Amino acid sequence: MKKKQILLSAIFLVIGLPSLAFGRPYQEGVSEDVLRIFNRLTVEEKIGQLFMVTFQGKDLTPASDIHQLISDSHIGGILLKRENANWRSGEGEAAAVLALSNGLQQIEADGAIAEESAEGGEYIPLFLAIPGGGDGYPDTQLAAELTHIASEMSIGATWQPSFARATGHILGQELALLGINMYLGPSLDVLESPNPGTTGDLGARTFGGDPFWVGKMGQAYVLGIQEGSDRQVAVIATHFPGIGASDRSPEEEVATIRKAFGDLQLIDLAPFAKVAASAPGLLGIADGFMVSHIRYQGLQGNIRTSTRPVSLDPQALSLVMALPEFTAWREGGGITVSSSLGAQSMRKFYEATGQTFSNKGVALNAFQAGNDILQISNLASLEGQTELQAAIETIKYFQQSYETNSEFAGKVDQAVLRILALKKRLYPDFSIASVLKPDTGLANLKSDTVTSADICRAGATLISPDPASTGGMGIEPPTSADRIVVLTDSRAVAPCPSCATELDIAPTAFADTILRLYGPGASGLIAPTRVQSYSFRDLFGYLQGVDLPDLEIALANSTVIVALIRTPSPNLPESYAFQTLLSDRAALIRNKNIYVFALGAPYYLDSTDISKVYAYYALYSKHPSCLEVGARILLGDISPVGASPVNIEGTGYDLLTVLAPDPNQLIQISAEPYGAPASTATPTGLMMQTQTVSPTPIGFMLGDHITFTAGPVVDHNQHIVPDGTGLSFQIDFPEGDIPPLLLVAETVDGMARVDYVLNREGVMQVSAFSEPAKNSTVIRLAVGEEPGFVTELAPTENLEPTPSPEITPTATNSGTLSGNGGKVRAGWDTLLLMILILGAVSAAILYLAGRFGYTACRWRILLSSLVGGLAGYDLIAIAYSGANSMAVWGGRWLSVLAGTAGAVLGAALAWASIKWRTEIEAGLRRLFQ
Repeated sequence: MKKKQILLSAIFLVIGLPSLAFGRPYQEGVSEDVLRIFNRLTVEEKIGQLFMVTFQGKDLTPASDIHQLISDSHIGGILLKRENANWRSGEGEAAAVLALSNGLQQIEADGAIAEESAEGGEYIPLFLAIPGGGDGYPDTQLAAELTHIASEMSIGATWQPSFARATGHILGQELALLGINMYLGPSLDVLESPNPGTTGDLGARTFGGDPFWVGKMGQAYVLGIQEGSDRQVAVIATHFPGIGASDRSPEEEVATIRKAFGDLQLIDLAPFAKVAASAPGLLGIADGFMVSHIRYQGLQGNIRTSTRPVSLDPQALSLVMALPEFTAWREGGGITVSSSLGAQSMRKFYEATGQTFSNKGVALNAFQAGNDILQISNLASLEGQTELQAAIETIKYFQQSYETNSEFAGKVDQAVLRILALKKRLYPDFSIASVLKPDTGLANLKSDTVTSADICRAGATLISPDPASTGGMGIEPPTSADRIVVLTDSRAVAPCPSCATELDIAPTAFADTILRLYGPGASGLIAPTRVQSYSFRDLFGYLQGVDLPDLEIALANSTVIVALIRTPSPNLPESYAFQTLLSDRAALIRNKNIYVFALGAPYYLDSTDISKVYAYYALYSKHPSCLEVGARILLGDISPVGASPVNIEGTGYDLLTVLAPDPNQLIQISAEPYGAPASTATPTGLMMQTQTVSPTPIGFMLGDHITFTAGPVVDHNQHIVPDGTGLSFQIDFPEGDIPPLLLVAETVDGMARVDYVLNREGVMQVSAFSEPAKNSTVIRLAVGEEPGFVTELAPTENLEPTPSPEITPTATNSGTLSGNGGKVRAGWDTLLLMILILGAVSAAILYLAGRFGYTACRWRILLSSLVGGLAGYDLIAIAYSGANSMAVWGGRWLSVLAGTAGAVLGAALAWASIKWRTEIEAGLRRLFQ
C-alpha cells in the first residue's frame, strides 16, 4: 500500500508540473488551415481569444462597452443572458436574439476589415454562448418563442436515450437559427444522494443518480445538439468534474466534497468520460467541459488535505485530465471553460484564505490551472472600478505576461490553437457571410409540438404506493361526486429585468386542464362547480392566520385534494405550505384522498408526509403537456410508466437495487465463431420465459475459437443494466469427472461476452447467471474431430456455481428438471388431458357404485378420486420434494400418469375404507344382539 501511495504521489507531481500539464503539445494535431490563421494573429488577438465576457443591455453602438471589447480587445466569446437584459422576453424575443447575434458578429467582422492592411486583421467568428437549462423560466434562457425543452430529470425518467437525442436536436436546431453557437450544457452531474433543503440541490437539473445512465443520456443529448445544428453549436458539458455530491451552489460558495479519487472516477467522472471517448469533432463527443468551482478533500489520498477549487488548482485539474479516459480527448482539442470567475463563491474563497480578490490574479490562477476560456463576468475588484475597466485591465495584464514570459506564452498558444480548431469545426469558412443567420429561419422555430408531450407521458412516475405491488391498479380516480381542491405552487418571476412580474404557473392551470378534458365540453365527468383552485401563497396565508373564508370552506367541504409541488426554497416560505398542511393540520385533511404531483424532483416529501398521501406521482416538469398527463393520470385515463432516476428516501426507493439484474428474467445465451459481428438486443418488456429447442447451422470442432454471448441483461425496470455489471458463464462437462468452469465477464450495453477455445473432447453445456438473476437458457455442444452443432436446451432456472461437474436438479415452483439440467414443464396440454381422464374416472365410479350397491357412498368415493388425481398431477407438475428423480425418466407426461394413478388410488382407498367401516359396524351389531 505504501509503495502504491508513493507511486501515485510521483505521478501526481509529474503531471502537476505546469510545463507538462495536459499531455503533448496540441500543435501536433492541428490542421494547416488553423496554423495559417494562428500565425497571422497578433498578441492582442491571441490573448483576446481566451476571454468570454458578459455585458448589460443590448446596445451595440461604437460607444458601448461590448463594442470596445470586441473591436479593441479582440475578445473571443460572449455569454448572453436574459438576466443581463440582452433581450426582452416575450413576443419578439427570437428576432431580438437573432439581431443581437448578427450584430455582434458584424462588429468583429468590421474590426477585421479595418485592420486588414495592418498586421493581423483576421476575421475570427465570436463564440456566442448561453447557459444550459430546461423546463422554461427560470432555468431556460430562451423560452417565450422557442420550443419548450424538457428538464433533464424528466428525460432521465423515461430511460430512453432517444428522447435525450430528440430534445438535443430541437435545441441545436433552434439555437443555430438564432446564431447561438455555444451551449453551456448539458449537465452531467450525478445525483448519487439527493440534497433536499440545501442550496446545492440540483432538483430536476440532472439526468439522474446513476453514472452509466447520466452518461448515456448526456451523450445522446450532445449528439442531438450536433445533429440539429448541423455541427454549428459547440457543446460544453457541465459541471466538470461533477457537483452532484455538493451541498451548496458553486456560484454562492465553494463546496468541499469528501471523496476519494477512485470514487470520483467511478461516479462523477464517468459521464464526462462517456462524452470524451474520442477526439472532439465526432458526433456524440463534447467539444469542451465547463470547470466548476468545487474542491475535493481526500483527492490525493490524504483526507486532511483539500484541493483549491478545481477551476484554480493546476495539480488537481491536471490529475483528472491526465486520466486515460480524457487523454485522447484533450490532446485531440477538447477545450476547458471556466465557471464565472467573478462569482460570489470566488470572492468568498479568497477572503476565507486571507487573500485579496484581484481580477488579474483570479484570471491568471484559472488560466494556469488549465482553463482555455475564462469567463470574466462580474470581475471588478476595486472600489469604483467598472466591469469594462476590470476586463480591459485583465486582458492587458495577459498581453504583458505573454511578451515577457515564454512559458506563459506557450500555454497561451496551446489554448488558442484549441479554440481556433473548435471555431473551424463550427465554421469551415471564416467569412461573415457564412456566420450571419437570415431572419427567414425564425419561421422554423417552435415547430416541434410532440417531443415534450411524449417525454411527459413516458416519464410520469408513480412514487407511492409502491408501483411494484399495485401497478397503479389499486388507485381509484376521483368521481363526479367528489369535490376537488387544487393547490398549486405558483411562483412570481420576472423573465427579464425590465419585464413585469408574472406567475410561471397559473393557480388554475391544472383545474382548467381537467375541465378541458373532462368538463361539460368533453366527457362531462367533472362539473366546474366541483373544482376549486388556490395557490401555495393562499394556503400559506391561511395557515398563518390570514382570513380566507373561501379557502377554509373549500378545504372543509372537499373530498379530494390535489397538490402540485416543486422544489422548496428557503427564500419562499410559501413553498413549504403543503408540507405544513400535512404535518400541522390533520383535521383539515382527515378522510380526504390527497393526490400529489411533483413538478420537479420527487424527493421533497419525507416518509411521514407520504404516509398521509393517497397517491404520489412525479411529472418532473411544469410544462403544460405534463399538466395534461397529470390530469389524465388523476382521472385514470392513463397509467404512469416512468421510473425515478434518483433515490427517494421517503419511500425507500434505492436506485442501486432497482438497477441490479432482475431475478425473474431469463438470460439468453448464444455462440458464434470468434470475430463474428457482435449481436445486440434491446429489451422492450418482460423477457420470454420459454425457449424453443433448435440447432444452429454453425458447426464447431476441437481447437476452434468460440465466443459466448449472454443478454440482454435487464434491471427491475426491464431496461438494460449499467455497463460493468458482472455476469458469469458456467461451462459444465456432464460426461466426465471435471469440475465446472466459470468465465467472468462484464456487460456492455446489456450484453456480456467471453472467448473460449474448444480444447477438450466431449459434451459441454453452457449457462449464465448475473446475481441475483440466475435463470438462463442452456446451450449444449458435442466437441470432437468432426463439426458439432450448438443446441439450445430448455432453460435451467436458479443455477448455482458448484464444485461438481454435475448440475443437481433442484425443486422449483414451475416445473421439473430433466437429467441434463433442463426444465421439464407441465403445460396446458397435460392439464387438459388430466381433466379428461378425471372426467372418465368419475363417470366410471358413478356407474360402478350404482351397479354394486354403493349408491349412497358414490360421492365420497368420487371426491377421494378427484383429490387423489389432482394431488398426483400437482406432485409432478410443481416438482414437489423428491419428485425430480421420477421426472428424469418419466418426461413431461409423467404428471398425467401420476394423476391417473392418484385418481384410481383415491377411489380404491375410499371404497376400502367404506367396506372396512361397513364390516366393522356389522360385526358390532352381531356382538350386541
